[in-house]
Amino acid sequence: MLSAQCEANPWAAIQVNGLGTYHVLEASRLFGVKKIIFASSMGAYGAIPDGVIRDETVQRPSIIYGVTKVFGELLGLYYHRRFGIDFRGVRFPQLLGPEVRSEGYGQYTAKMIESAIRRVPFEAWVTEETTIPILYIKDAVRSLLEIFEADRERMKTRIYNVGRILPSPSARDLLEEIRKHYRDVSITFNPDPKAMEANRTLPKQLDDREARTEWGWSIRYGLKEMLENFIHEVSQD
Repeated sequence: MLSAQCEANPWAAIQVNGLGTYHVLEASRLFGVKKIIFASSMGAYGAIPDGVIRDETVQRPSIIYGVTKVFGELLGLYYHRRFGIDFRGVRFPQLLGPEVRSEGYGQYTAKMIESAIRRVPFEAWVTEETTIPILYIKDAVRSLLEIFEADRERMKTRIYNVGRILPSPSARDLLEEIRKHYRDVSITFNPDPKAMEANRTLPKQLDDREARTEWGWSIRYGLKEMLENFIHEVSQD
């Protein structure tokens, strides 16, 4: 369950995200699964004074989604220490890709692009100045494959920030990039208070130096490249 869903039903978030992770780890212990890859999130952090999160930044999330992610991270590290499970994880920024169906406060990014491609109006629930770290879905999937294959001896940090497009693009930046392909796009901004409050608790940039150092992580899709590939993928439908 993503951020908006979790805030709407925190009790279900605890059951699904929190206890769901526990059941996976416990089943792994009971049935001898040796390696677990965990998808965490920048939501595991709260508001950071300088807006930049590092792997060692203290985690104080203010939304239940982030609380469940911190729980999953720490429980996984406990199972690694206590039971020897090779637990590894990545903290994703906002993921961007075609055909988004899940509800999250940061999903305005993908919906802006899809609305332009399909020539339908879209009203984003943030301000034009809203910034959020983003990662293209193909880079995200590759990060999971690469961390799975990485040499165990190099896994020192174990849970890593990934995604380092600098600076993090604003909604206006994204709109300007979209207009290079679709000049007549009809995208407007009508900030939703809940979405804006959630966004204020999110970091503005991720520092992924440990991932780059320990298992050679790198981004292949910048804003220009991800938009071009997004359009290509949708046009193939």
